[in-house]
Amino acid sequence: MRKNLLNLMLLFMVGLVITSASAQTWTKVDEQDPSVSLSGSSWILDWEFPGCYMDTVSIAMESGHSATFSFTGTKVRFYGCKCDNGGTANIYIDGSPDGTVSFFNASDQGDVLMYESGTLSSGPHEIKVEWASSEAIYLDAFEYEEGGADTDPPTPDPMTFASVPSADGQDSVSMTATTASDPSGVEYYFDETSGNPGGSDSGWQDSTSYTDTGLSAGTQYCYQVKARNKSPN
Repeated sequence: MRKNLLNLMLLFMVGLVITSASAQTWTKVDEQDPSVSLSGSSWILDWEFPGCYMDTVSIAMESGHSATFSFTGTKVRFYGCKCDNGGTANIYIDGSPDGTVSFFNASDQGDVLMYESGTLSSGPHEIKVEWASSEAIYLDAFEYEEGGADTDPPTPDPMTFASVPSADGQDSVSMTATTASDPSGVEYYFDETSGNPGGSDSGWQDSTSYTDTGLSAGTQYCYQVKARNKSPN
């Protein structure tokens, strides 16, 4: 049985290539939006604080009060108002502590950017702002980045075989791709390119290994491997 075994494919991500600046799409949401959940029974809604976003600010002055904003994206910002009785709040991202912010300032300030997250995995997330001191906290708005196209391929690029296709029986060929790396995770595709009877592609799969079975003796088969990340962008 004759099996012609190795044919590599240069991998690239197909899609629109855009700059990081144009990829950023920020959406700002008032603290009164339904996507913001306020916990605690003593929130005060103020329409008179100067300079606040959408002319509203929500104020809490005791423990047990927090605000949770749910969004789908890759970054999030929190805006508050500051004044001379401003306290502090703890910030949580997806349940994990991510710092403390202060609402104190000698004079009133509205719509102040108080926190920006690092880059998050693309998908659903939540930010929680939790009262932390004896003074008041002033919630004004949230803003999230929807994220742009992911044009970075997994590494290695081009893709390679860790074990080249080789016959392991009278009617089968096995192969293993080099383990690829990408922050969004990776899946693999083994492509039989000769089109001869019996040869089959793997389809996209998580495994780095593939065995093509049901092959015909005395027939030439060729394989290539490619990888793609699992980013929805």
